[in-house]
Amino acid sequence: MKIAILGKLNQATSYHDWYTCFHRQLREVPISEILITGGNTVLNRYVKHYAKSLAISVKEYHLDESTDLMQAKLHRNKCIVRDADLVAACVDEQLYAEKCDVRIVPSESTTEAIIINCKRRMNTIKTIRNIKEKKDIKREELITLEEEIALIKQIRQSPDDCEAEKQKLLLANRRFVRVIADRYANEKHQVEELVVEGNKGLLNAVIKYDETKGYKFISYAHYWIKEYIKEYLKNNSN
Repeated sequence: MKIAILGKLNQATSYHDWYTCFHRQLREVPISEILITGGNTVLNRYVKHYAKSLAISVKEYHLDESTDLMQAKLHRNKCIVRDADLVAACVDEQLYAEKCDVRIVPSESTTEAIIINCKRRMNTIKTIRNIKEKKDIKREELITLEEEIALIKQIRQSPDDCEAEKQKLLLANRRFVRVIADRYANEKHQVEELVVEGNKGLLNAVIKYDETKGYKFISYAHYWIKEYIKEYLKNNSN
């Protein structure tokens, strides 16, 4: 999975603080490449050290100096978000965290993104996607982290007798599944049929997901959603 690591840290945030928060949330996510902005920032130095220790490649996106600075930053961020499977926005200031969705991820983007507040280690991750799209999601579709875990446990215990719970879980994650399906859709295979396969992958992830490890369900399910879609495309390539 390609992960874009963006954000802003000050000198008071140690590498250990950042590593502890970042690794706790994403330690089970298979990272193939890390995408960052150019420049010798505190965050970029930490990311490069982390990537080097795990032999993960790092790709830097630099500003186009021939254009207006604000436009150049926006274009750079759009490129990073477009190429990433997941955006991890690392911050250490509460005010910045609250406005992070505006500053880091372009408003028209549907890429899944999270905020990791390195100043408050016990904070759970905050999903930028939910900040942006909450006005577009019906109230009954929203579920809390606790409700999601409860649904997962119910489905796992009685997989053949939990259709209502399955539908609720699928509905809560429908936008995320659709974003992944969009990336694989083509003239032969429409988004809708790939969403069906992605949903199968999400439900398969329920069986294998271990909520005691502390990472978010959808971060784990991402792999299985993609695998089911790719397997479907492979089996229906002719």
